[in-house]
Parts: sequence; C-alpha cells; structure tokens
Amino acid sequence: MDNDVKSIEKSVEAIYDKADKWEAEGRNAFECWWQATLEIVLLLVDRYISERPGQLLAMQIENQDEWEFYLDIKKKLDLPPETCAVLVTPSAFKSIPAIGIPEIENFGPKAWERNAYSLIISDLNDRIKIMQAALPGIKNPGIDVFEDGNQLADYTYNTIDECTAVKHKFFPLCNYLIL
Repeated sequence: MDNDVKSIEKSVEAIYDKADKWEAEGRNAFECWWQATLEIVLLLVDRYISERPGQLLAMQIENQDEWEFYLDIKKKLDLPPETCAVLVTPSAFKSIPAIGIPEIENFGPKAWERNAYSLIISDLNDRIKIMQAALPGIKNPGIDVFEDGNQLADYTYNTIDECTAVKHKFFPLCNYLIL
C-alpha cells in the first residue's frame, strides 16, 4: 500500500511539473491546471479504469438519482476499447477535498450545489488529450477538449439531454468518440 501511495504521489508531482511547464510556456493558467486536475482524477481511478477499458466507471453512487443518471449516460456512450471514462457524481464531488487553487475553488457555484456530474474521457494509456462533459456546467451543459494544457474545443448546450443526445465525432481531433 505504501508503494501505491508513493507511486501516486510521484505521478501527481509529474503532473504538477507538466502544468508548471505549460504555464511557463505561456499557456492559459486556468486551462493548464484544469487539465492537470482532470489527469489527477483519472490517475486516482487508474487501476479501476484499466481493468474496464472502453467502459464507464462511476466515481461513487449514493442514491437512486445518481444510479439512474449513470445508467442513462452508460447507454449513450459509444467508447472504443482504448479509452477510459469516469463519471464524477454529485456525491463524489462532495467527497473530493479542496485542491487549494483559489482560481478554481472560487469559480462559480460548487458542483454539488448545482447537482452536477462530470464525465471525463481520455485514451487509456495516453492522457495528452482529455474530454470533459460538465452536466450541467457553471451555466449550461457543455463539453471541453484539452490537449497539452490548451483548451482545443468548447461546446455549450441548452440542456443535458441536448448535450448527451448528440453524437460528437472529434475524429481526427481527438481520435476517440464521446457521447
């Protein structure tokens, strides 16, 4: 167990170093650190997602509403086997400790205050590109695509149903399919 914790700590430090490098190269600080945060979430559940490639993993389900939302999203996803996908539920958001970055902590209402879900999708072995669907986002549901500390795309929708009903094909932009 100690080796696992040390390995995770070392990986988190490498992610922080990468985000520092991106920011030093002039990339938008918020985008750099948001991608780093998404990478850390994927890192924390890496063992579980690597056991289920191409499948959606829920990061905590506490009630019937979260269970039904998970099943609904799972039905809509069409993921290739080389991807990983994690659904962060409102109850999981409540369990995540504060990260200590004021720009992120003070950015709009907290996810659990608006009953938000976050869907994070990336390549199973390479986290250079990451997609995040915020269901809902700060104002509206949306999808963001990040690569190397840059936000490549930002899609906004009026409703969660509208966001999840559309098949987004980002080929060759991201080399995988979301929703």
